[in-house]
Amino acid sequence: MANKTVLRTTLCFVSSLKYVQLWTPVTTRTSSKMKLAMYFLRNCHVLEKLTLSESFLDMIKNITKVQRKSSRCNIVIG
Repeated sequence: MANKTVLRTTLCFVSSLKYVQLWTPVTTRTSSKMKLAMYFLRNCHVLEKLTLSESFLDMIKNITKVQRKSSRCNIVIG
């Protein structure tokens, strides 16, 4: 039963989320930051804006190449 609840919550989450702001310390591993950004880009159907902290600057080229679930999504550093 718990797995069904998590699945429903996740589906609701990714189908209604329009704005995400990710902030991570500079010391966070690059692979962890990349996975986090990729999750939102690949799964959020109505995402309009993904704002990333400056700690994402070194990987922005790779992040912008990720195929997005939402064609309206803009990626912003700020």
